[in-house]
Amino acid sequence: MNMKKYFYSIPVLFSLSAHATLTPTLQRGEKNIYFNSPSGIQEVCVIPAHYPDAKYTKKDLKTEEQLCSLSFYDVSVAEEQEGKSSVAICAKLNSTNPGINIFETTQNLSKSVIEASNCTQKNLDKIGKYKNSTSCSYTPSILGYYHVSRILGGIGRVPPSVLRSMDLQTHLKIAQQGKNQTKSGDLINQTWSSLNNFLSAGLGSTKKDLLLSDDGRQSYGAITTNPKKEEFYGDFFTKDKENRAVAFRERNPLFQKLRDQRSISQIIKPEWNQANIQLFMQLNDMTEFILLDHLLDQQDRFGNIAYQDKYIYLKRDKDDATDIKAEFDGLKLEDYKSDLADGLVVQDFAPLKIRSMILKDNDCGVSKVNVVKQAELLSHIAHMNPKTYQKLLRFQQSIRQNEKFFRSNLMFTSIDYNELVANVDDAVRILKKNCDSGALKLDLNLKKYFTTGKTSKGSCELEE
Repeated sequence: MNMKKYFYSIPVLFSLSAHATLTPTLQRGEKNIYFNSPSGIQEVCVIPAHYPDAKYTKKDLKTEEQLCSLSFYDVSVAEEQEGKSSVAICAKLNSTNPGINIFETTQNLSKSVIEASNCTQKNLDKIGKYKNSTSCSYTPSILGYYHVSRILGGIGRVPPSVLRSMDLQTHLKIAQQGKNQTKSGDLINQTWSSLNNFLSAGLGSTKKDLLLSDDGRQSYGAITTNPKKEEFYGDFFTKDKENRAVAFRERNPLFQKLRDQRSISQIIKPEWNQANIQLFMQLNDMTEFILLDHLLDQQDRFGNIAYQDKYIYLKRDKDDATDIKAEFDGLKLEDYKSDLADGLVVQDFAPLKIRSMILKDNDCGVSKVNVVKQAELLSHIAHMNPKTYQKLLRFQQSIRQNEKFFRSNLMFTSIDYNELVANVDDAVRILKKNCDSGALKLDLNLKKYFTTGKTSKGSCELEE
């Protein structure tokens, strides 16, 4: 293998120490977009560089640009012409994380009007969240999940995220609101109070490197998109007061099917119907979140998995009619109707409504307790998509040549990066050993199984 094509290089003008910190003027990714706060602080949003040979879609790239066009303040005519838009920002008052909700403004609902009501108007369009390294959240985890998902072929349907900073005074004002608008004693009140204390301490804070720019005048974190019409995925949750990961391993009915070492043909029939496709997708979704969480030290997964309703159908490639792939569409079936009109839909496989997993809550990882690893979930997987397996092997081959990608682009510390490398090695060791022994079958190839009735037999070795 030619390792040169896997080498990623970006200019690094600082020491790669064990601690991360943000210098707003430093060029970290593909492009820095700057915003001026009313107090004259120059905030930054970083359109990220991309890992070599990773699968970033056109929609991913567009979303990154959209996230980096959002201004926390009113914008001038010149800024509008640059593509920037003003958004409303309010403290998140539910759940446990002291994040900031970001809402789209309209001609009828201006930034000032929305914020004056604490963003409580009906039918507001929440387009994203700004989160920092506080409470259980960790900025490198939010950024890391997005990019590692794409490195492994887009698994987990992780929403795009970008690195962003905020004027410290702006953030302090919202932190005070979050503290004052939540009930004393509630966990969300405690986390807002804690964040307020860290921000107020400035460069004297014990979390300054993980939370503040090097001059202490800005906070930094990540903006991630807000998925629409998602629901809690109860099928992937097993109640337990002590250990949810172990409960999932031992009692979840779907996971028992995933650890079943019989051929997939003995577990799911190859007929194209909703029940069979849904189960096949659920098995594949489980392998994806377990692999990602094993690599990225996720502590808070169980109870934080969502799904969106999607339609799945088979589609021919526009330029190669013999190339057929599974295509997903939302409830409106707009893409399906367009593909049908263009003669690209494979007629024998009607569109089916299924639940498609989406991993949108990924902030409690990278430097946390790896509950998936502790429960040894990866070693119990008996079925996997052969493409995902191959992507993992390739990631192991390239990761040591791309330290700067993680350290500069994603704000990983040296400890974070070394832990990720160790977890990749560990995942490859576990899966390859099981693949070689026959305990793991690389047979979760939806297209092949349901179009031919034959199971795939992926190679346990890295393919060129």
